Amino acid sequence: GFAVYFSGIMKGYDSTLPAYLICTILLLIAMVRYNLLDAVELAKETVIDEFSAGLLVLDENHRLIYANRQIINIYPEISEGNYQHILGTLEELLERGEKLSKDNKVYEIHEKNIVQDEVSYGKMLIVSDVTENWNYMVELEKQTVIATMANAAKTDFLAKMSHEIRTPINAVLGMNEMILRESGEPEIKKYSMDIKTSANALLGLINDILDMSRIESGKVQIKEQECNISELMHNLVNIIQPQVKAKQLELFIDTFEVANEDVIADALKLNQVF
Repeated sequence: GFAVYFSGIMKGYDSTLPAYLICTILLLIAMVRYNLLDAVELAKETVIDEFSAGLLVLDENHRLIYANRQIINIYPEISEGNYQHILGTLEELLERGEKLSKDNKVYEIHEKNIVQDEVSYGKMLIVSDVTENWNYMVELEKQTVIATMANAAKTDFLAKMSHEIRTPINAVLGMNEMILRESGEPEIKKYSMDIKTSANALLGLINDILDMSRIESGKVQIKEQECNISELMHNLVNIIQPQVKAKQLELFIDTFEVANEDVIADALKLNQVF
């Protein structure tokens, strides 16, 4: 308007007023066309900028058209226009399915194509901070290894100890067997039978210690065999009777008719139940 006014074309007519009017109309058209007063658009931009993950928006020609604040915090050189090597690094990691490690932090990379009406306009690269989850998983793996090693050490210890304990018990059983063969006194034989019963029960318990490792591997089996309930109860009484007497208690056993019959069962585990 000033240029027209001073050129003399308008012959003294002040052209600034219609120039202002034209500029105002153009501004209004631009505001409507590009939603310059739309709070929703402004909110969208603010949300994207405050998004917790880093965001890179590329056009169909692989040119960077937008980078939010988070990705600039990760790669400050993006604000200076140096981003080609960064894109190459991110896409290489994405292709290999690996995570980005930078400044003692771990990031996960995702890619999303920008498509509207079946037309591709580019893509987005989303860089999410997963440091906390990553550290948790690493620590969990360490603890798993430690627990596995401890469990293996425990199983090995139980196996070795059960073999070590079994040796002297077998020696006791062997000497007791000699007493049973050579002794003619009924009372001595009765005591020897009690020793044999208790020692065999102890051997069964030691075998159960070995079974702990079998339990963990799912290999425990019930041994089905013929056994007499009455005999089981008699052996049980022989084992616990000394403790009963020591506490000045009395032990009564009430059995059913089936007690005198043979049944199919795991005698050792049935004895433990009783």
